[in-house]
Amino acid sequence: MRVTYVATFGDCVVVTHSWSTGIIKAASLHVLAAVPRSTLFEYRVQQTAFNLALNKERFPLVSGCVHRSAGPGTDIVIDDEVVEKYRIHP
Repeated sequence: MRVTYVATFGDCVVVTHSWSTGIIKAASLHVLAAVPRSTLFEYRVQQTAFNLALNKERFPLVSGCVHRSAGPGTDIVIDDEVVEKYRIHP
């Protein structure tokens, strides 16, 4: 958030990058909701089986816009079975 604060007072627009999972999409939307000059959100339309299974929320595009959850925080549910399936054990 420190970077977004500096950007805002430096008259810059903040654009987050959310290339991979729904978790990062939710986090990026959460940050953008707190930034006054945020108008763009990078949205990867291509999905993988992992990305689709990891969390239930989809953040669909509607008329070129994506809306964040109305709940507190990122308000996502992570599927623990999927995490365990893809966990790397050293």
